[in-house]
Amino acid sequence: MTIFETIITAFVAEMADYGAFIQSPLPDGKTHAFKTDGDQHGQKSGIYALRIDSKTAASGYFEDLITGRAFFWTLSGDPGDFSPKLYKVVMAARQRRKQQFIQRQQQAAGHAQRIWARTKPIHDLRQHPGLKQKSLLMKSARLYRNALVLRIFNEMGQLVNLQFIDQRGHHSFLANGRLIGGFLPLQR
Repeated sequence: MTIFETIITAFVAEMADYGAFIQSPLPDGKTHAFKTDGDQHGQKSGIYALRIDSKTAASGYFEDLITGRAFFWTLSGDPGDFSPKLYKVVMAARQRRKQQFIQRQQQAAGHAQRIWARTKPIHDLRQHPGLKQKSLLMKSARLYRNALVLRIFNEMGQLVNLQFIDQRGHHSFLANGRLIGGFLPLQR
């Protein structure tokens, strides 16, 4: 194994220790997106960057944009050895990705409002199998294309996402919709 492969392996192992898994990171000093555990199909909410300056100097960064957890890594283990060039690249890319992430969440919230406007009220527990088990949902849920739909709000009471429960009881959410910090009010 070459020294560069050893450095890449050490970076991959560090990411794995924090629950971020990637096969072959590019050590080009640029930011790249990767799929995190919570991502839905086609979504990449993780970013990483890896720069190898020499056989003894390497810096890396990775972040999960959903949880907000970010990690800086150096080959030496000393944070003071983090590459200033990579730091500038990472901070600029981090800001861009966060803005894109927020924009996608805002678009999902708008989509949630449009879907909710097209839902139908529930008048009878027999309209969906899930209501027989959870009659509490009848006042909180509505129907949309044979699925129960529940609203998810943020801390300011704004609709940010929808939860769908199909006829078999499978749950899903809108792609890119906010989940962390969201709540689902239930009415009796």
